[in-house]
Amino acid sequence: MFEEFDARTKTKVIRDAGGTARVLSHTDQYVTTDAQSPQLAAHDYLSRYGRLLGLRQEHLKNLSRSIEHEPTAGDVEYRYLSEKHQFDMSTVAFHQTCFGLPVWEAGLSVTMKHNPLRVVGARSTLHPKLAMKRPHGMDIARLKALDVKTLAKYLGLDGKARRGAPLSVNSQRFMIYQHDETRLRHVTARPPKTASGILSGAPSLPLPSVHSSIRDGRHYVVSAVHFGFDFPPIRPLYWVALIEAETSSVLLLRPFIDNVT
Repeated sequence: MFEEFDARTKTKVIRDAGGTARVLSHTDQYVTTDAQSPQLAAHDYLSRYGRLLGLRQEHLKNLSRSIEHEPTAGDVEYRYLSEKHQFDMSTVAFHQTCFGLPVWEAGLSVTMKHNPLRVVGARSTLHPKLAMKRPHGMDIARLKALDVKTLAKYLGLDGKARRGAPLSVNSQRFMIYQHDETRLRHVTARPPKTASGILSGAPSLPLPSVHSSIRDGRHYVVSAVHFGFDFPPIRPLYWVALIEAETSSVLLLRPFIDNVT
């Protein structure tokens, strides 16, 4: 990270090692606005200062819209995520999207003070190079029809599922994910054994290898599938798997444990 000062807008800009702006700060001189609500103030601010974050005006045309449930023809843009309030401040957050789908852990937020509304700064986790192929409709339809048997196959759990381990599909939604081979290896690594031979640490599942066409660092349309699969005595145990639309490769798997310390 390194810091610079934009003299024209009197903005402190913090950039990552790749030069992408991640934080805008106006703590010495707030950005005032005539907007009558936090969302409108955020829209106004991004129209005026978004270029400092690498945004173009065409990225901002659908700031008020929510994300889509299936891929559309839309290009890269930002869509409304949430508005949160704490004391005399509000933060309005937006998804980064492509094809109308949210990008995994990517977006931006604008923080402001009240009475009157004035922007303190903004934060960004956007992906600066976002380009991918939209999957065929038949691939989307196949994932929408995902059932327990097919999910077990994708996860390499066919035998375990047949032996009675509880596997259930709870929900799913389409999104964009940037494949990270290091993260995949880390998440699927089995926890170490204790002196008594019992596995310790977070539960994990060994996954089949991804398709040979999958490349590290590339973006893909995936379905984020939330499902239940228990590791007795840990019950209930929930997971999310990111399944790539064209090849059905599992690009990420994470456990979510309830009521376990």
